[in-house]
This record gives sequence, structure tokens and C-alpha cells, in this order.
Amino acid sequence: MTLLLTLMLAGLGLQSTTRSTDPPPTRPAAVEEAEPAAEEVRRQAEEEIREILAQQTASEPGVLSDLLDARMEDGFLIVELKEEPLRWPVIMPLSDRRRSVVQISELRRPRLLTEEESPARSRFRMVVNHLGEPNAEVYATNVELYTGAPVGHMNLHLTRAWAGGSINVTLVQLPAGLEAEEAVKLHIVVDRAGDGDDTYELVTAQSFADLSRRHPERFEEYVRPILAELGLEAVLSGNVRKVATQIFLADLPVEPELLQKVQGLLRQLDDADFARRDEAQEALEALGRPGATALLQLSRDAELSLEQSARVSNILAAHRPLAAEELASRLEDRQFLQQVAALEGEPEAEALAKLARARLQELGDAPATRPAGE
Repeated sequence: MTLLLTLMLAGLGLQSTTRSTDPPPTRPAAVEEAEPAAEEVRRQAEEEIREILAQQTASEPGVLSDLLDARMEDGFLIVELKEEPLRWPVIMPLSDRRRSVVQISELRRPRLLTEEESPARSRFRMVVNHLGEPNAEVYATNVELYTGAPVGHMNLHLTRAWAGGSINVTLVQLPAGLEAEEAVKLHIVVDRAGDGDDTYELVTAQSFADLSRRHPERFEEYVRPILAELGLEAVLSGNVRKVATQIFLADLPVEPELLQKVQGLLRQLDDADFARRDEAQEALEALGRPGATALLQLSRDAELSLEQSARVSNILAAHRPLAAEELASRLEDRQFLQQVAALEGEPEAEALAKLARARLQELGDAPATRPAGE
């Protein structure tokens, strides 16, 4: 065994396969009989990781956040590599997770698609192997991610083995699929060892965002753990905040000075000079979200001309891409509001959380718990 491989195995918490001359410690027969399956699963998982690391292409340890980039686009989850690797495949021990390794290989581009339509960093196969700690209930977790042509098509698969059996979860996302079919399908297979009570469930949705909204319990139990294994959980909170900003756009705080500035620009939108009207609209667009909030607050009770109304609508459209029906439904979505109520950090996130808690109280629900002295 090479020195590099020995160091990698030590970093992962694995032992070298070098045999010891010392006799193995004896164990009670009852214990050995009770855990044969567990020991076999652990042994196989450990051997698999060892074989992966033994390949010549193994690189220095790193973290998944250095490799992956994710975003929500039109309700779908888009996962890409931050940059195309200089050499395929990529094999890397994970420095932030003991006993884990990731492999990334390139998927071939279909001949009908151009490189621009299907870039290499958007079509790849990633496998994350994670071996449980010696005394942990979960023996091993493997996650596979296929993402490729065209951009947005994705297959996520998680296999997790534990003392009571195993679970297999597969999420298929086909944004450009047949119109008659749901674009997202979640397959859940739970194998409970020994009792024969195995289950299979199929959950469908129009999009990834629709899946989280229509089936929150299944999403939290089965989809979020996959994203956590890939280090992509942050994309969920980011999407929650974007949607929440649209819902509560008119109620977010605005500085008095900005309100005064927007009031003057709102009047200028009705100027007799076309160039002056264009100038005011460009200035309002440059103010971003705070400017949009100020516009909503000022125009709510104001009598606007047709010119002003049209320009204000154009400015606000960029800040509210979701349909009005979607925004209204989210105001009734208690699961979503609880997620917003848990936001924290930046002042805008805190403001959104406060508004969500107030809405939950209106609906008669207890809001997410926050630290005292808020």
C-alpha cells in the first residue's frame, strides 16, 4: 500500500488492509450472530471506498461546496459543476466528512445538442460514498447524481443501509418531458429487514418547487437528506427567501430617505418629456428590491395616470416573476411560512421571518421558535 493511500485511509477513519500477526479479539457468540448483516455491509462499504481511493487519479481531500453550484430556475433544481475539471474522472476524499469519498465522471453529450445547450459542467455523474461510524445505526450511505442533456434533466438516487433494513429514494426531474406527464417523480422504497413490511410509494409534481409545496412531509423526510449529503441544502433556504420576498414585497422595511426619493421619481414617470419618463424608470429599476417596495407602498393609495401605472407594473414585474395565484397560495401554505419564519441573518431575512410569524398567527398556527429578545 502506498503512503498516499495509507494517509487517505487514515483521514477517512479506515484501517489499512495490512494483516496483523496478533490474534483478533474474541467476541461473544450471541453478538457475532446478531450482527452478521451489519458487519458484512460495513465491510463491503469500507472495501468499496478503499478500492476507489487506490485509483491513480485520486486527488487531495476537498469539500463538495468547492465542486458544486446549484440554483432554482423556473421551479426546477439546476445542479452544475462550478468549473469543468482539467481531467476526468475526479476522485476526491471529503475533508469535512470522515469516511467519505466522491467520484465525478463526464457524461457524453448527445449529438443533437450543441456544447452551449449541454456544457460539460452540466452533464456528469457524481457518486458520494459515505461509510457510517463503527457504532452508528446507519452502516453506509451512497448518493448518485446524474445531471445532463438538456440542462435541468436530473436523476438523484440515495441508498441508505441501517440496522432495520434499507431505503432507496430516486428523484427524477425532466423539465422538458411530455406535457401529459408530471415533470418530477419521487420513488420511495423502504425495506424493513425481517418483518416483510416493505413499502413502495410514488409521489409526483409539476416541478421541484411544486414537490416541496404539495408534499412537504415526503420532501423533508426523503429529498432534503439527499441534498444534505451533496452539500446543497442552502439552495432550499435561498429559494424560500426569494419566494418570501415576492410575497411580502410591499411590507418589507424601507428607509424614509428612499421613500422620499422614490416619491419624486414616481411623479417624474408622468412627466411631459418622454426622455424624462425613461430616466425616472431607469432610476427606479436601479434601486432594486428596496425601490420596488417603496413603489408598492407609495402607489397603493395614489391615483396614478395610465403612463405611471404601466411603468410601475413593468418595474414590479421583475421583482414578482411568480403568478399572483402562486403568491396567494403561499400565503396559505403553513409549511412554507414556517420555513420563512426560521430565516435569520441579514436584516431582510429577519424582516421576512417576522412577517411570516405574523401571518402564521393570523392563520392560528404557532410560528417557528426564535431566540428571546428579538
